Amino acid sequence: MNNGRRLSEWGQGAARQHLRRLGRMFVVVFCGTLFAGYLAMLAFSASGCFLSRVIRCFSVSRDLIGFSWFAVKGLFLPAAVVALMVAIFLQIRGSVVWWNVLVASLLSALVIGSVGRTLSEPAEAFVLLVVSLIFFAGAQAALLIDKRLCRTSA
Repeated sequence: MNNGRRLSEWGQGAARQHLRRLGRMFVVVFCGTLFAGYLAMLAFSASGCFLSRVIRCFSVSRDLIGFSWFAVKGLFLPAAVVALMVAIFLQIRGSVVWWNVLVASLLSALVIGSVGRTLSEPAEAFVLLVVSLIFFAGAQAALLIDKRLCRTSA
C-alpha cells in the first residue's frame, strides 16, 4: 500500500515536470517569435520613408507607442499558434528539431494569412513565406538561447 502511494507521488511529480517543460517551451517560442516579428515590423516601418517619398519617416518619440501596440496586437495570435504547435510537437515526439519549428511557422503564417480570404496573388504567398521565415528565425533563436541558459544553470 505504501509502495503504491510512492509510485503515485512520483508519477505526479513527473507529470508536473513535464507540464513545466511544455509551458517553458511555449513561453520561450512565443517570446522569440513575437520579438522577431516585432523587430521585422520595426525595420520595415523605419525604412518606409526610404522606399517611397509618400510615406512619412518613422519617429521613435512620435510613433513607437502606437506602432508597438499595432505590432503586438497583430503578432500575438501567430506567435501563440507557432508556440502552441511547437509545444504539441514536443508532447507528441518528446523532442523538438528544427524542421518541427519550420513546419509550425509555415502553418501558422498560412493559417493566419489565409483566414477570410484566398491567396490569389503570388506576392501574397511570398509575403507569407517571408513572415513564416521570420517566425522560424525567432523561434529557433529563442530555443537556442534557452538551451544555452539551461545548460549553464544546471
